[in-house]
Amino acid sequence: MNKTKKTIALALIIIALTNLTAITALAAENETITVSLRIEGLDGPLCYEKTIKLQNGATVADLMETVNSMENQPEIKLTAGAYGSYVSEIAGLTEFGHGDMSGWSYRVNGASPTYGIDLYKLEDKDEVVYFYGDPFGVGMQYPAADISGIQSDGKIKFTSIDAEYDEDWNEIIAENPVAGAVVTYDGKKYTTDENGEIKLADLTGATGYHELQIERYDGETGVPTVLRFAPDFKIYVPDVPGAETKESDAVSALITIIYYLFLICSK
Repeated sequence: MNKTKKTIALALIIIALTNLTAITALAAENETITVSLRIEGLDGPLCYEKTIKLQNGATVADLMETVNSMENQPEIKLTAGAYGSYVSEIAGLTEFGHGDMSGWSYRVNGASPTYGIDLYKLEDKDEVVYFYGDPFGVGMQYPAADISGIQSDGKIKFTSIDAEYDEDWNEIIAENPVAGAVVTYDGKKYTTDENGEIKLADLTGATGYHELQIERYDGETGVPTVLRFAPDFKIYVPDVPGAETKESDAVSALITIIYYLFLICSK
């Protein structure tokens, strides 16, 4: 009887330890978050990491320190300022190096925080972008691509939600066209007009995914005046009336093959 009790007790202990191990592993997993980081320099990306694991509660400063410790990444210098820590240099590109107000700024999920990076706590799946520019000097726009005009007239429109200020420094949010920017669409270059639009020269094969990039620089200082898209950024164009597509050709060929196979099998 005692032997049976001991066996049962031992089995219960093993089950409890197994469950405890699983719970501990799950808790450890819940203690981490995964974020992405893109660093845009003067003329291209310096870093693009989509899956960086951090402890839950980590700040943007923690993220930059983590990347600083990774191999094959640019060196990042953090400096203590009046409003908390900030990035003063990345890969030798320093603040004030291209204008009196030039330097590094950051955005999280498409928004610009107003406090130091050591105070901004990240959440799971946050997307952080650091970029070099002069937002309060020559200005900076954050383009969004509107492809709804492709189907009707082959146009893509680029706009930016900008913060502007009146004479009393009251903030005014306005949507403005991104004019005078160089757009690369599947390797072909276009320049946006005063309305922020480009017109594609050829819609052949337009249906599907296409690479898209945008750039614009200040003529005097050379700093970017638009935030570039991610290196792997693509747009999806739905069916364009009258445009030939590789996808439709493939479907037509497949239907033709099936039709002839049906005829053969019917004989």
